Amino acid sequence: MSGQVIALRGVAVYEAAHFAARKLLPYAPLITPLVGIVAGCIAFYSIHVTRSIARKWATIDFFLKTEVDSSIVKLFQSFDDHVEAVGKEISGGKTLKEIVKSPEYKTVHACLNIHELIAVGIDNKVFNEKVAYNYWSRALVGHCKDAAEIINFSRSDPDDLSAYISMLDLNKRWKKKLDGWALRQRKKQPPAVVVPGPITPAAPTGHPQTPVHTPSAELK
Repeated sequence: MSGQVIALRGVAVYEAAHFAARKLLPYAPLITPLVGIVAGCIAFYSIHVTRSIARKWATIDFFLKTEVDSSIVKLFQSFDDHVEAVGKEISGGKTLKEIVKSPEYKTVHACLNIHELIAVGIDNKVFNEKVAYNYWSRALVGHCKDAAEIINFSRSDPDDLSAYISMLDLNKRWKKKLDGWALRQRKKQPPAVVVPGPITPAAPTGHPQTPVHTPSAELK
């Protein structure tokens, strides 16, 4: 009995395969290019994923080297003080040629050049913008805000009109995203709860005011 069952199942499978082959045979010329298209899509997606991972690793590696390099760390740590010093020189009426020779300006210029390098890397698909934004957005936006006067002053030279152009474009995008994130966080915060204080009953005319006993008064 078991042999007959196996034989019947084998015949059923053969007939099903033969029927499918007869039905698919007219479409055989179309199946080959379809398989090629599917294989090409898979290969294209694989290349896209590989490039995306490579950009993420390149971005992380760049920021890791930036944090490990003590000279770059010291450069950014002195950024705020040097921005203030250069701002005073600009307010004092010094010319651009005089200011660019100062060590304070060179420090600010070096920090802004690093921001510009990151922006150029993002524009040319070398760095992953999402990774860079999550790690570097506050630093870049904050420095662009603090050094806005210096940036505009340095770009007053006709030969430097294109200075920091990628950084400034990236700053606009990231600032908009940061402002939107801050607005959403404020909306998520629960409203402040106002606790009313003790209400003192009004004393009748000609009588002293009755004191209200509060926990703080009892502690005293």
